[in-house]
Amino acid sequence: MKKSWLLKGILRYKTKLMVALIFIILDGIATFLFPTFISEIVDIAVPYKDIRYLIENVLGLLLVSILSILSGISVDYLFYHISNNFVFDVKKQMISEAFTYNGLKVQNRKSKLMTCMVEDAYMIEIIASRLLASTLLDIVTLGIMIYIMVKINVSILIFICIAYPFLLYMQFLLNRKIKQANSELMEKSDESNSLLTEFIQYIYQYIANNGQRYFQNRFFGVEEQVKDKKIEICMLKTYNSYIPQFVNAIAFALIVGYCAYKVIYGEISIGELTIIIMYIRQISTSFIRIVMAISEFQRIEISVRRINEVMNEEDE
Repeated sequence: MKKSWLLKGILRYKTKLMVALIFIILDGIATFLFPTFISEIVDIAVPYKDIRYLIENVLGLLLVSILSILSGISVDYLFYHISNNFVFDVKKQMISEAFTYNGLKVQNRKSKLMTCMVEDAYMIEIIASRLLASTLLDIVTLGIMIYIMVKINVSILIFICIAYPFLLYMQFLLNRKIKQANSELMEKSDESNSLLTEFIQYIYQYIANNGQRYFQNRFFGVEEQVKDKKIEICMLKTYNSYIPQFVNAIAFALIVGYCAYKVIYGEISIGELTIIIMYIRQISTSFIRIVMAISEFQRIEISVRRINEVMNEEDE
């Protein structure tokens, strides 16, 4: 399927995307340095009561935290700017393409054009701005945290390799259902918009002919299907959220118990255990956000396909 409008639109902002990548790398560096200061404080500064060394590491913690926050803000700003301008350009192009429709295309696409202008374009803007930025940061952070934990004790990799492939498989199954439900929802939304357009266009005829019941039976029948489909999608997303939380809770308990055992026998320091406990929680949070983002990104695929049809770029 051609998506020349999508590729051209993205390439227009390649400089800003490169700058955003630099800030993501800086955030990764901050994440990598953070546990070093924690370990130095817990394992050296506190046991040896070295106030100067404590202050130096606290200042280091503060600096890497500020670096991480500023990097996150910068990435968000860049993606907000890119996505909103990109969606504005897409809307202009959709309107331009609408004036090239022949009579049959006008009839077939007028309801889809309305949905694309409102719902699909908005979905791309929301996901491409807020979700994409946070997901990229989460992916980098997740990779670094797993690397640091495995570096402390390679045995932790066993728990990670058991828990997360299972989670990914569950997400694959649930996301496939969510994608199908989203596609069906958008089709019903098109039908609903078409009926609304018809009602507004012929409202005087409906009133004059006492057509209230006729229209309501058609419109609310479709709207009820839209409502039921939205509930189904919301529940699928709920399962998509709580299943990772359940698996992560088990993994957290096992990893903390195992590492505490290693501390007792002197194989892991207290500072390293502190880092592991802190990062396990962050890994769980980051992984759940990434999993939820995958589901939302599938909605972009549906929206892109629908906009592609409005743009006169058919399947080859």
